[in-house]
Amino acid sequence: MKIISFSTKLATYIMIVPFLLSACNNKPATQNNNNTALDSISTPPKKINNVHLSGFIPDGYYVLDSVKGDLNGDAFPDMLVLLTVKESIDSFQWAKRPLLILTGDENGKLTLVAQNNKVVYSGDSGGMLGDPYQSISIEKGCFTVFHYGGSRWRWEVETTFCYSDTSKNWYLEKEYHHGFFLYVDEYEEKKENDDTVITKTKKDFGVIAFDQYDIYAD
Repeated sequence: MKIISFSTKLATYIMIVPFLLSACNNKPATQNNNNTALDSISTPPKKINNVHLSGFIPDGYYVLDSVKGDLNGDAFPDMLVLLTVKESIDSFQWAKRPLLILTGDENGKLTLVAQNNKVVYSGDSGGMLGDPYQSISIEKGCFTVFHYGGSRWRWEVETTFCYSDTSKNWYLEKEYHHGFFLYVDEYEEKKENDDTVITKTKKDFGVIAFDQYDIYAD
């Protein structure tokens, strides 16, 4: 039987340890799950390379976001395209953001049928959290624009439009506003109005076509 002395084991251990330490120090950083970090960083623009949309993009603009779906119930793929300017950061923050409704046909051709420059907040409207724009979703002829912003007082806005087959247009269906106070200290006294939800429907605002809507209006 081959006998390994204690001194030999010790020498081998001393040689191996530096390599182990080096490997540990060089491993990739783990993901930080701290939600506070996410709150302090605004979502960067979703730069999308849509070559087939080039005919709808004016000079000086690019696609901030886009989503496909059936917007008018004809089963052909349609698109919502959100544009923003590509100049300086200042112009990006303050500029209006055109939201385009493009409908598709049986050949996959897209046609611009409606546009609104005041349905998506500008990049400077989110307060401490930066750009308040979050996303757009499409479901069964309706689409919803999502915003989120604020500091310790947070707010969410969801604006929904739905298609009318009678008039062949999209109309404001619902406005959802949620405001809440972000407590960072368990000893802070909660107040009655620290969490408010307001939902408005056609009974409240009447008939408003997509291209007539103004998110900045009172």
